[in-house]
Amino acid sequence: MGVFSSFIGSISATVSSLRSARAEQAQKQSKLLQFFIERDLSVDLYMKVQEALRREGAFRMRSAEDEVEMIRGIPERFKIQLHEEMYASTLAKCHFW
Repeated sequence: MGVFSSFIGSISATVSSLRSARAEQAQKQSKLLQFFIERDLSVDLYMKVQEALRREGAFRMRSAEDEVEMIRGIPERFKIQLHEEMYASTLAKCHFW
């Protein structure tokens, strides 16, 4: 019973951490948008700046695998399956097979 409670607590902490990170990211994007609106800058420039920031990793839309602490503890066979499902569709689009 104690292990289960610890597991649930760990999941709750991870979810809270992800929510906090997403909220912080949304706040940063909101401030950037506000900056552009207040100065009456073009939408085109805003989109270019946002895309440049996204490419540099400033605005990530998805969590990185190493940010999800619980994934570190899963058996290797599940990590392999996880990676297959994550990357199979992208690899299938490549025409060098």
